[in-house]
Order: sequence, then C-alpha cells, then structure tokens
Amino acid sequence: MSIGSNIKSLREERKLTQNQVAEALGITFQAVSSWERDEYKPDTEKLIKLAEFFDVSVSAIAEEKRNTFKTKET
Repeated sequence: MSIGSNIKSLREERKLTQNQVAEALGITFQAVSSWERDEYKPDTEKLIKLAEFFDVSVSAIAEEKRNTFKTKET
C-alpha cells in the first residue's frame, strides 16, 4: 500500500471525512484528497501531524506495506 492508501485506510477506519482530517491539520480537504490519490505526498511536518492525529507511528503511514496472504491452517 502506498502512503496515500495508508492515509485513506486510517481515515476510513475512523469514519472521518477528508474535510475533518483537513480541519484537524489546518489544511484544505483538497490536500488530503491529493495525498490519498498519491498525486502528492505530505511533507515531514504534515506526516508527523497525521501520525499524531491518527495515533499511529509515522512509519505506519509512510511505509509502503505489501499485501500478505495467509495460508489456510489445518
């Protein structure tokens, strides 16, 4: 998952709108939208604010996670 996908997932898990996230960070909802679409990436300051807002580590947002598949346990 990309940074944008991570931001979107965290926002949706908390049932927040882009506008609510934007207001909490003091930015526009268009900025949040552009991050989620991977058009732009948040700068370091905003990345730290996002992590604090979502109560996760910066790496939880910044790391590009790979999908893992579990095998069926017998």
